[in-house]
Amino acid sequence: DNYKLWLGYYSGNAGDPLAGGNNFDLQWSASLRGMPFSTPDKDNDRFIKGSCAKENKCGWWFNRCHMANLNGVYYKKGNYTGTHDNGIVWSTWHGLWYSLKFTAMKIRTPLFLNAGSGDGLNG
Repeated sequence: DNYKLWLGYYSGNAGDPLAGGNNFDLQWSASLRGMPFSTPDKDNDRFIKGSCAKENKCGWWFNRCHMANLNGVYYKKGNYTGTHDNGIVWSTWHGLWYSLKFTAMKIRTPLFLNAGSGDGLNG
């Protein structure tokens, strides 16, 4: 299944580039929902003219190519320029040309229920 990315609901104030951001016209080419994981030697993206993983020199769930990339290059000053937007990017927050200093991605089973969910299992 190539480690397809399945997303829950977003909450927060930095925007949701994993779902393609707020621009409906771009969502079909930017959403990472259901995208298989790509690496420089295993191209699973929808970028016809090349490989997003090769271009960004990292593995990630690429579409054409990304609005978010948490495996990108860390640029110490944050803002950067180059031939590719290959930084640690969360585009709905600071755009494609700002590299984040720290990120965390948390993964859990699709059947996850927390203690306060009212699932009846915790009293």
